[in-house]
Amino acid sequence: MKKKQTEYGLVPYSYEIKSLKGELLFFGVAKKDEAGNWKGIVDFNIIGKKGYRNPKVTGATRLMENLVANNVFNKDCSVNLDNLKQFYEKSNQTR
Repeated sequence: MKKKQTEYGLVPYSYEIKSLKGELLFFGVAKKDEAGNWKGIVDFNIIGKKGYRNPKVTGATRLMENLVANNVFNKDCSVNLDNLKQFYEKSNQTR
């Protein structure tokens, strides 16, 4: 039976992650492909990088988990730009 486009996951959803001051840090889009696998793409607005892809980062929750695990956020919830750039360079699979 063919799945309808209205089923959960087949229609892409977007999300934003903002700083405590309301500045846009990350913008992402996630959706399921025809095989049922989640795919995501993220723009790292805070460092001017677009098109981040990684099979382990398929949505906002997975992005936050990976950012926290890589010490991208300081104790005051600000972004450690050096750690963010390292995270982007080592885990981006767009190339």
